[in-house]
Amino acid sequence: MIRKLLNRRVSMGQSQRKANIALLAVLAATILSACSTAHVVVGQVRPATNPDSIKTYLNPPKKFDVIAVITTDSNASFRFGAQGKVNAAMGRARKDAAKLGANGLLLQELGESGSVSIGSGTATAYGTGNAVTATGTSFGVSGGGLIKTVRVLAIYVSEE
Repeated sequence: MIRKLLNRRVSMGQSQRKANIALLAVLAATILSACSTAHVVVGQVRPATNPDSIKTYLNPPKKFDVIAVITTDSNASFRFGAQGKVNAAMGRARKDAAKLGANGLLLQELGESGSVSIGSGTATAYGTGNAVTATGTSFGVSGGGLIKTVRVLAIYVSEE
């Protein structure tokens, strides 16, 4: 569909093509905004750092200052498997923490949200004329996939 919209040069004018591109941009932004990352600043924000240089801590380092509490998830990350989804959520937390000047993340909570539905049903049908009888049973499992959630403290470590 996207390719068709972009390649319809013959039947549409330049203004219509620009409108289609703008619509696609809005749709892409909407899809990408489905991920939720939020932070609450509780300390001093510092100059931005590099997300790749942020270290993750399970136990508190010797000396640090808390900059913010960050919550995020793996929603709309298009990652498969539990580890891939955790990596996506932690990557988002690192990017947000880097903007706040953190050089560390102190892990507070790792969880998941989402749902799985299980259903079954049976049906029986009778007919007249040619005496048709049909029976059927169904069973299904569906789910939107589990979303990994993360809550971390964005910290500035001055001594490990």
